[in-house]
Parts: sequence; C-alpha cells; structure tokens
Amino acid sequence: MNTDEIISRLEFLLDDDRLENGFSSKNEMLSWANKVAPLLQFHEEYYQTFQYYNQIINRPVTKYTGEPALRTMVSQVEMALEWLRVNGDFEDEDSESSYEEDIVELKPNFFGFGIDLRALWRKFFG
Repeated sequence: MNTDEIISRLEFLLDDDRLENGFSSKNEMLSWANKVAPLLQFHEEYYQTFQYYNQIINRPVTKYTGEPALRTMVSQVEMALEWLRVNGDFEDEDSESSYEEDIVELKPNFFGFGIDLRALWRKFFG
C-alpha cells in the first residue's frame, strides 16, 4: 500500500461520525480501531501508542476511561496522517531499498552500549 492510499484510508476513518457522536457499542469502537491499526504500522511510535490505548478499550471500561483512550487514539491517527502529509513517502520494510536496523544501539544503556533484541530477533528469525 502506498502513502496516498494510507492517507486516503486514514482520512476516511477519521471522518467517521461516530467519533463525534459516539459508537453504539464497544464492538463498533473496536472494529473501527482494528481497521486503523494496520494503517499505522509504517511508524512504530504512532502504532505502538495506538495499540496501547486499543488494549485499554479492549478491557472493561467506563466512559471515564474509554473516552480519553479513544481521544488519544484519534490524536495518534491525526499525528500519523500529518506525518505522512509532511514527509511524503516512507520506505516499505519489504522493499529492497529498506534500511537495515542497527542491532547494537549506541544509547546510554549499560556502559553506553545496548542491544536491540527485537531487531536481532527480526534479523535472524523474521
């Protein structure tokens, strides 16, 4: 899926009247979230934050926990959409031009070095 298709689908999903007027059921809200989540996988931070709040609404919630979670999810979608508009195309992980992830991180972890175990796992088993 290219950038324009993702932008179009995210715009369509953000234009859902139920985001303003409320969903008639929790299942409707989860269905909306399940359509959005795969579209955010191009950007790890937006995707992970969205999924975190998606897990919150998957649990028994009240309007005091569900509504803020949904607002945060909508905010993540809006930010991701703006990121796509500003930055344009992104590299598809399956394309030949995709970058290799650094397995060793030079972040202040343990004596200045760290290992990204997820990247290591993806490199050898993904």
